[in-house]
Amino acid sequence: MSGDLMHEMASFISTDEIAARLQDEAQHTRIITYGGGGIAATVNAVAQLRV
Repeated sequence: MSGDLMHEMASFISTDEIAARLQDEAQHTRIITYGGGGIAATVNAVAQLRV
């Protein structure tokens, strides 16, 4: 999913677009991200914090 949240791996897509993609998860008060080594999970966590 992290590749979907980035624009050519240089920056995040717009906050509005991230919010639209994460709308289904917005009902949860706690979201856990996991990515093995942590790099992919970090991108997802930062994107979630932006919305």
